[in-house]
Amino acid sequence: GIIRAAFDGKKPYNPVIGETFAVEFDHQCETGGFSRLLCEQVSHHPPISAYHLENQKLGIRIQGSAEISPKFMGNSVEVPFKGERKLQLESCKEEYVMTVPNLQYRGLFVGSRGAEWVGHVSVCCQQTNLVCKLHFKPLGWLGLWGGWHHVEGHIKQTRRKQLGLTKDLLFKISGQWDKVLYLNDAKTGDTSTLYDFEFSKAKKSTAAKLCLSHLDTDSKKVWKKLSEALQEGEMRAANKEKSAIENNQRRLRQERAAKGLLWEPRFFRRVQQDWCLKEASVPQF
Repeated sequence: GIIRAAFDGKKPYNPVIGETFAVEFDHQCETGGFSRLLCEQVSHHPPISAYHLENQKLGIRIQGSAEISPKFMGNSVEVPFKGERKLQLESCKEEYVMTVPNLQYRGLFVGSRGAEWVGHVSVCCQQTNLVCKLHFKPLGWLGLWGGWHHVEGHIKQTRRKQLGLTKDLLFKISGQWDKVLYLNDAKTGDTSTLYDFEFSKAKKSTAAKLCLSHLDTDSKKVWKKLSEALQEGEMRAANKEKSAIENNQRRLRQERAAKGLLWEPRFFRRVQQDWCLKEASVPQF
């Protein structure tokens, strides 16, 4: 209705190149320490967001990027998250490289309505030679069969033998990620709980503090006027603010082109296929 007319069918928020967001989470316990997250929009065409999350107390670091390209599929919209994530565990000197499932909004017109993760995911560790493959299974057509949030998969270990590489099946995984995932030992047949959603979900008490908000590229600062217009229900004013932001981006792009300058991210750099943090460029926040 009104929103569609005001925004000409486009979404009100569309990340601009160089946009940043930084936050610090206080886990409010001696063992948890602080987790710090830094994000930056490193490309506009295609849209790519790079991020870095670190907890020095726990010795955990996650870095990755996401290239988002939504696809309309008739009765649903599927959002692929292209790119890899790397989880580094300092205590055991291990690095896990993983992909992410697609996000699907289904039932736009008919059938069961909701959001779910779908598709295949891989998690690999070169140090341990462990490989995990997961399949996030979609709900059946129009929701007529199957169930929400089902996951199936396995864990294998690669071993080098005289005739080449073999992959030994160690465990099978099954269940629902929003309830319980079970781990079945392929050798003994014993089943145990791998993941309990109710037990593992984040507690509400975690305190978060915005950081680097003084930068002109900070998300809240970039979209401040547009957000205020939306909160007040002023759709035409919001559309005007969005147009002003987009026009300013075009002007900056033209100025760089006229001077023969290439835009460079403030906090991240491209290393082959990965977006890595520029350690020296990040202030301690």
